[in-house]
Amino acid sequence: NDLDEKLFTSLHVISPNWLERITTEIATNFKGRVRINIRYAASNHALRHEHKVRIAHVEHQLSQRSITVKRNKVKIKKLQKKMAKLEKKQGTNRREIRRVDSQYHEQDRRVLALEEKVAVLEADQVEKNEEMKKDKATNQNLQSELKNLRADVETILLAKQH
Repeated sequence: NDLDEKLFTSLHVISPNWLERITTEIATNFKGRVRINIRYAASNHALRHEHKVRIAHVEHQLSQRSITVKRNKVKIKKLQKKMAKLEKKQGTNRREIRRVDSQYHEQDRRVLALEEKVAVLEADQVEKNEEMKKDKATNQNLQSELKNLRADVETILLAKQH
C-alpha cells in the first residue's frame, strides 16, 4: 500500500494529465468500480500530502524554536558569567568602599586632633604675641632710659672735663 501510494504520488508529480487519462480509461474498462478506489487513493494521497506538509511545518517550527532555545541558553550562560563577574566585582568594590571609608574616618579623627592642636597653638601664639608686645614696650622703655643715661653720663663727663 505504501509502495502504491509512492508510485501514485510520483506519477501525479511527473504527469498529472496522463494519470487522470489512465484512471479514466481504467474506470471505463472496469465499469466504474475502480473509479471509487482511484478517488479514494487520490483523496488519501491529498490527505497524506497535507499531513506531510503540516508535519514538515511543525518540525520546521520546532527546529527553529530549538535553535532559539539553544541560543538563549548560550546567552543565559554568558549573562550568568557576567553576573558572577559583576557580583564578584561588586563585592570587591564594597570591600574597597569600607576600606576607604575606614581611612576617611581615621583621617577625619586625625584632622580633628590636628585642629585641636592648632587651636592650642593659636591660643599660645596670641599669648606670646601679647608677651612680645609687652617685651617690645619694655625694650623701648629700656632703650629710652639707656639714651637718657648716656646723655646724663656724657653731661657728667663733659662737666668734669671743664
